Parts: sequence; C-alpha cells; structure tokens
Amino acid sequence: MKISRITFIIFYSVWFVLFVCGFIPRESALFVAILVYIFAVFSPIDEATLLFIQLIPLGFAIPLTEGYDRLSLWRIFSLILLVRTSFYFGRPIIKSFISSPKLWLKKHLDFVLVALIFILSIVSLVGSAHPITGVVRIIYFVNLSFAPFVIALLIRRQIIKIGDIATSMIFPLATIVVVGIVQLASVFFFDIYQFVQRWGGIVQLRQFGSQWAYIATHIGNTWFAYYGDQLSLRVFSLFPDSHSFPVSILLLLPAIVWYSFRPIVDKIKSGALKIRSIRANISIILFVGALFCLILSGTRGIWVVSIGVFVIAGILMLLFRLRKIEEGRQAIFRAVASYFLLFFLLFLPAWAIFSSPQFLVGKADASLFGGRIKSIIDFGETSNSQRIAIWKASIDSIKKYPFFGVGIGNFPVVLDQRVELARAGSTAHNIVLHVAAEMGIFAMILAVIGFVWSWWKSYKWFLSAELHEALIPATLLLVLPWVYAYCLTDPILFDERVFLVWGVVLALIFGPTRQSFVKQI
Repeated sequence: MKISRITFIIFYSVWFVLFVCGFIPRESALFVAILVYIFAVFSPIDEATLLFIQLIPLGFAIPLTEGYDRLSLWRIFSLILLVRTSFYFGRPIIKSFISSPKLWLKKHLDFVLVALIFILSIVSLVGSAHPITGVVRIIYFVNLSFAPFVIALLIRRQIIKIGDIATSMIFPLATIVVVGIVQLASVFFFDIYQFVQRWGGIVQLRQFGSQWAYIATHIGNTWFAYYGDQLSLRVFSLFPDSHSFPVSILLLLPAIVWYSFRPIVDKIKSGALKIRSIRANISIILFVGALFCLILSGTRGIWVVSIGVFVIAGILMLLFRLRKIEEGRQAIFRAVASYFLLFFLLFLPAWAIFSSPQFLVGKADASLFGGRIKSIIDFGETSNSQRIAIWKASIDSIKKYPFFGVGIGNFPVVLDQRVELARAGSTAHNIVLHVAAEMGIFAMILAVIGFVWSWWKSYKWFLSAELHEALIPATLLLVLPWVYAYCLTDPILFDERVFLVWGVVLALIFGPTRQSFVKQI
C-alpha cells in the first residue's frame, strides 16, 4: 500500500514528539529510521527528497549499539537519495563530461568550486597532527553535500519544482518556531536543574546521542544568558545551541515570505500592502514568530548584523531605482524589506520576557537584557575577550601554516586543546579564519568566492525571475548577508542541520532551470 508523504509526516511528527519527550522507548528510533529509509527507497524520488527537507530539524541519533548511539538519520537518507539519483542520471552525466570536459566544467562552475575545496581539504591533512580526525571530517562534509547536489540536479532535470521545495521548507520552520515557544514557556514551570535535565538528559540525548548530551549537561552549552546573578533562557528549540537555531530560521525565511506574499503579488505591484488572504495572514504570524525567536535566541551577533542588513536593503532600493528596474520588482523588494523591520519592533516584548522571572527565581531588576546589549561593545566581557584571543591565535597559526593550515578537523590544535573538543565547539569563531587555519589561505579565498557568488546569483535571479518567483531571491538578498556576516563571529554553517538547510538554499540558487517554478496554485 502506497503511503503519501503527508500521511508519513503526520505519523513521524506524532512519534517524534512522544520519542523526544521520553514517552516511547529509545529503541523505537531504529524501527522508525528503517521506515524512513523504506519510504526513501520506494517512493518517487521527488517525494523522498521533499521528505528529507522536511525532516532536517526533526532528525535523531540512531542508537545502533550501547557504545555508538549518534548516527544521524540524515546520513543514510542522503546516501539513498544520491544512489537513486545516480542510478538514473549518473551515466548521462559521465558521458557528457567525457565527451566535452571543458564545456561541462564551464557549465558547472559551482561543482568545480566545491571540488577544489575538497582537494584542498585532503591536501591539508599532509603533516597534520590528527589525520584520521581530518578524514572523518571530510567524510562528514561529503555526506552532508549529497542531498544539496541531488536537489540541484532534480531541479535542473525539472523533476522537482522550486515552489514545492519552498513549500516543504515551511514545515521545518513552523516546527522549530513552535518548539521554541514551548521551550520558552517551560522556563516558568521548571527550575534550572529540571530544565537542563529534561532538555539535555532526555530531549537532546535522543536527538543527538549520549556524547553530545554529556557535553551539553557537564561541559558547557549556550542555552542561558547571564548578567551578574541573573539568568534567562536563550531559546535553542530542537538545535544543540542558540547559534544554529537563529541561523536556520534565517535560511528558512524565504519560503514563508514566498508563501505569504505569493497570493498578493499583484497588489504589491500596485503599491497596496493590505493583506486580505487568510493564508497570508496565518503565514505572517509564523513570520513574526520566527523573527521573535531570532531575538529570543539571545545571539548578539544576529542582533548586530541586522543593522547592516537594512543598510544593504537601502542601498539596493537606491540601486534598483537608478538602474530603472521594473517598478513591480522594486515594489516586491520594498514589501519584503519592510516586513523585516518588524524585527526591531519585537525587541520591546523580548525585553519584557528576558526581564521576567525565569526558572522559578525572581529578578532584582530588568538589567539583564540591557546588559546583554551593552556587552556587545564591551571588549573586556568574557565572551568577547575570549573570542578576540581566539582570533589572534588563529591569525598566528595562519602565519605559521599559510598554505595548507593545520588540517581540516584539527582546529583545536591551534588553541593547544584536545582535538575531541571540536565537537564541543572549539572553533575560530570566524568562518573565514577557521577555514584558513584548517586548510590554508587558498581554501579561504575559495570559500569567500562561494559566499559572494551565492549572493550575486541571488541578485541576478531576482532581476530575471517571474514576479511570483522573485519573492525568494528578494528575501535571500537580505538573508544571505545576515547569515554570512554573522559567521564572522561563529562558523555555524558547519553545524550539520544548518549546513543541510544552507545546502537546500544553495540548490535553489544554483539550479539553472527557472521554468520549473510553480507560478500559481
């Protein structure tokens, strides 16, 4: 009997809630993983791919043995997608490459860029202190890249539509926002010890395995904001930390913007921003909730970078006017940018929540939220001073090993730390410095080219797309700088869930067949 993707999602969601809350034995994870893989193998390839996208933040660690319980659901799922796609399209792709390699490479410069970074990652292991760790890291990134390449290929072959992908991205966004709000509500009913035990010892144990659960509960996490004796939650939802959560929200926002504004594009073109569509109104509520969660994550870098994003928005509006871009296209971009202004208005209710008594402990005053904002420019503050020290150590290491770095996956060596601490968050706290320190300056240059290129492709996509489709690149023109600039304080793109969402976005950007878009449903 054929099971639809929607039916399977409903079943999975109910099971997932019961599973992470501890109501169902952990051993059930293996059974459900097998069901997911069966669906991935026997359902149409487009349905399997859309399911993969929807399950990105709802993955879990498969407890294979007592000593190894951290195999993520997506690892085998993405391999299945690659094998199935290669079976149908591998031969013609290889034939095309062999018949005209130069032309093929010219048409697939995105693949060339990734291949060059891959080669440099291998070369970086020559002389590294922990080459095995580096090999494991390379396998990890290769595995992560399967799904984005499959999605891009399916778009190019017009097997899967961009509109369908955007619609599928709404489910994970809604899920993490709702869970984030529920998580916030829990701080008014549990003390700090009960909270850590429930989210670290139960929920995240089942999501990410015992190793991460131990790190989160005994070594350190980013779940709380401190100011003197005061303590407030930094919302992290279904993510291991409060950094990957807001970045994933940003990368998923283009989907909800498209879904919200699509029914009223004609009104936007005429300058009318009044929304009467019920679907649009509900979607806007989710959009506002997502922006609210960005603030409630307490991630100061996200707050700061938002200012620069709106400067970029103003520059783009001026540029569009000077270039006399189609007025309807300009109106769409203005409408999208104007709704992002809600981010600043939401700081007022966020201040009230940060200042409220949490974990069954009262607050002497409302200084925590203000103190956290002031700490952004306090270079003596512990987090800031440590980050600056790490940047200096990274730069010193780059000077010492400029061409090939210390080896991919070996960054803790830069700080004279145990290499195992990479999983606990030992990074350069700057994605450019991190890549340069691990793989050398050439890899760093290629990475920067990739970041700039993805934004430029979004810009070109916005100028050429049909107006309904242009809603997605219009949002990316604001979201990508927000994400990339934040990564100058934290290489969070390397987190597996963030990387997978980012990969989906890149597949949309670099998919050349724009005729595959669903215009009106």
